[in-house]
Amino acid sequence: MSTDHRSAALRRFGVSITALTVLGHTVLGFEQAYLTPVVGVAAALGTEILLDSVDAFAHHRRPKYLGRGALDFLLPAYIAGLACAMLLYANDLLMPTVLAAVVGVASKYVVRIPVGRDCGTCSTRVTPVSSRCCCCFPGSASRRRTSSPSGSPGGGRGRARVAAGRRHDAQREAHRPRPADPGLGGRFSSRRP
Repeated sequence: MSTDHRSAALRRFGVSITALTVLGHTVLGFEQAYLTPVVGVAAALGTEILLDSVDAFAHHRRPKYLGRGALDFLLPAYIAGLACAMLLYANDLLMPTVLAAVVGVASKYVVRIPVGRDCGTCSTRVTPVSSRCCCCFPGSASRRRTSSPSGSPGGGRGRARVAAGRRHDAQREAHRPRPADPGLGGRFSSRRP
C-alpha cells in the first residue's frame, strides 16, 4: 500500500472513530465519563511523542512529529487512544484506559522486525516475504532458504545452508522413536495372540 493510500485510510478511520465516539456519548448511551476519550487520546499521543523523541535521540535523527507528516504520524496513536477509551469500561476510573493506551502505543516501539535490510548482527537479510531473523530465532538460520543477490533461491551460501538443514532434519528423523501401530499387533493392540 502506498503512502498516499495509507494516509487516506488513516484519516478516514480517524474521522469515523471520532464520529462514533461522539455519537456514542451523545446518542447511543456510552456509559463512560466524557473525560475518558480525552484522557485515552492524551495518554496515547503523549506516549507516542515521548517514545519517538527517545528513538530520534538514540538514532541521531529529527523526531517524526516535527516534520511535515506530523498528522499522519500521530493518527495511529490517536486512533489507539480512542479505541481503548471506547472498548474498555472502567466506570469512573481513568487509569485502566491510560494503561491500555500506553501499552498499545509502546508495543510498536518494543516489537520491531527489520524489513529489507541487514539485521546487523548476522548475515541474514530479512525481506518482507520471510521476516524471520536468525537473531530472533537462532535455530532457524541453517534451515531456511536464502536468496542470492540476483533473487534466485539457493545461491551462494544459501545452498550450503539448505543442505546443512536437510542433513540435520534427516539425522533428527532417523533417531526419532516410532510409535507401535495398534492395527498390526503392536503393544497397544486389542487382539491377544
